[in-house]
Amino acid sequence: MLRLPEVPEDTPQTNPIMRTEGYPKYKAINIEKHAANGIVKRAFEFESALQQVEKTLKDPNLPKTFSNIIEPIEKLSAPLSYSWNTFKNLNYVKNSEDVKNTMKMVYPLVLRARSKKFQSLPIFQAVKELAADESNLSEAQHRVVQKYLLEARLNGVELTGYNQRHMNNAAQKIAQEKEKFKNNVMLSTSKFKQILYDKEHISEMPVSLQNRMAVDSTKPERGPWVITLQQHVYLPFMEYCSNSELRENVWFAYNTRASLKDEHLSNSAIIEEIRFQRKDQAMLLGFKSFAEMSMETKMAGSIDNVLSMIASLKVKSIPAAQKELSALQEFAIARGFDRTLESWDVAYWRRKQKNATYKVDDEELRQYFPLPKVLNGLFQLCNELFGIKVKPADGVAEVWDKDVQFYEVYDENSKHIASFYLDPYCRPSEKMSGSWVESARNRSDACDSLPLAYLVCNLAPPVLNNPALMSFEEVRILFHEFGHALQHMLTTMPYSDVAGLSNVEWDAIEICSTFMENWIYDRQTMNYISSHVDSGACLPDDTLENLRKVRRHLAGYDMSKQLYLSDVDLQLYSSKEFWLDMQRRKWAEYLTLPIYKKDAHLCAFTHIFSDEYPAAYYSYKWSEMLSSDIFSAFQEVDLTDRIAVAAVGKRFRDTFLSLGGGCHPGEVFRRFRGRDPSPDALLKTYALH
Repeated sequence: MLRLPEVPEDTPQTNPIMRTEGYPKYKAINIEKHAANGIVKRAFEFESALQQVEKTLKDPNLPKTFSNIIEPIEKLSAPLSYSWNTFKNLNYVKNSEDVKNTMKMVYPLVLRARSKKFQSLPIFQAVKELAADESNLSEAQHRVVQKYLLEARLNGVELTGYNQRHMNNAAQKIAQEKEKFKNNVMLSTSKFKQILYDKEHISEMPVSLQNRMAVDSTKPERGPWVITLQQHVYLPFMEYCSNSELRENVWFAYNTRASLKDEHLSNSAIIEEIRFQRKDQAMLLGFKSFAEMSMETKMAGSIDNVLSMIASLKVKSIPAAQKELSALQEFAIARGFDRTLESWDVAYWRRKQKNATYKVDDEELRQYFPLPKVLNGLFQLCNELFGIKVKPADGVAEVWDKDVQFYEVYDENSKHIASFYLDPYCRPSEKMSGSWVESARNRSDACDSLPLAYLVCNLAPPVLNNPALMSFEEVRILFHEFGHALQHMLTTMPYSDVAGLSNVEWDAIEICSTFMENWIYDRQTMNYISSHVDSGACLPDDTLENLRKVRRHLAGYDMSKQLYLSDVDLQLYSSKEFWLDMQRRKWAEYLTLPIYKKDAHLCAFTHIFSDEYPAAYYSYKWSEMLSSDIFSAFQEVDLTDRIAVAAVGKRFRDTFLSLGGGCHPGEVFRRFRGRDPSPDALLKTYALH
């Protein structure tokens, strides 16, 4: 029998993870003593206080105003959110067995508590009454109200009796099947290992990859070497392995993970079960399909709008992909390759063609991007575009590692408006891989709180007294993540439910981040962020031009693959066709290279089956289309005219960065651009127009 934890006696005075004033007291937090008790106490406090709100709202004499309904809930939500965000950050950056065990215990409790406000019938009915007369609501208040109503409806708050039980059962079943799907992918990924003994097979591989693959990492040059399907090995292996037969074997292992070849780990039936249960949920709520229901929370608004975007990009990308692969085939033949290119050959020959054509040396590029220079240049660009100043403030807030930096953000009137932590370096034993931005605290006028963010990277740490050097890809990722941070920190929305990244439609969440990526190809910005570690010279013009060309290298091929996955995702959640038949049919529609009978790549497509992108994979391309259109507004005034550029930057800050989730992104775009979005700028960016 499962025992729910008792309500702990901890208070903010005895438990630092429960503190709400100031910044988190990371030095004082002891995971074993504080984490579980603090989070559980906050979750119970929130649920108990929410019950009191429900009782109050049942009073027919209570005026149903925004300040009577929403603002009390906002104040109640803040302590739990702050404690939870503090612990969640430690889970990502300071992981341990204690952290993992605590996370397993408290996560379901937090999830249950935080979802209660959208599952409460008294709150829903009160908000519905409030929405009946929206004349007294501001734009941001209207968005908060609509969020409450939509979330409640999608949670089935209006269902009763059998339908409600059916909805709950479907939700439980989906959660179970998602977990099975993810575990099967993880197990089948870790199951494959192939040992290499021949030095010839690793002759082109960089030392970093040899180190990762070597059985003895202290003597990587001696071997043997182990191929696995983990991303950090599989992807570079496919680029650097010179043996086509080896590539073929590893490629098939990767693209048949969790497929019918291993019935104990097969996701085939699980895919169909997830599709069935999601359609069931959608139909209970009055939608024809899960894909149609998904559009309720998207900027696109309808499946037809998404398919229209896909079609407008497809007509340009497929012919381009055919030309690109034909040229790649000729390139390979000229260098002794005596067969037709297959899927497992593309990454290898692509790298060869890129290096031969554009002469871009990743290691030499690294010398131009010391982290301090890149950060200062990024902050200088943000000052120029958005009028903000980012100032180091180490010592103002406690940190969880000696290398973590703290910054404060000031507006053009020198007013403090936000802060953020930067955790730049990898710590493999305790820190999750990748790069991300998370909210530590949202802006909220009711709680008198300013935005606080976590910006986390995984760069190689500096050696001795030398600065950490960044690859060009790591520079791109930093700009991308800082775009998310800017949207979180520069919001002017007064309510946490719509401030910054909160309540931004899922297909618009990447707009600001992908927009920021464009600046690394701008000459003036490159002057800000590049300085050769020895000579101090900026990145040369010809190298920058080659980087622009590299961005467009095989762009049609890449876009066709993304469009294929976007379309197949929508169709899987719109029809009953068996997933494997759908995969083969759609592949033939988008991709030039043949698909093989054993290929079952959708069995490991976690994005749409176990993660956050079901009927939403198109969101990546949708956001990129909008961000390209936005950046073209800067290009139109001439990027060399920095006064004109700054004027457009202010308009971007006043719309996308300011309004966050407080205004529909379609309207935000129209306020910035003066029209609806077009795919033309995206096609031009990749020379596909």
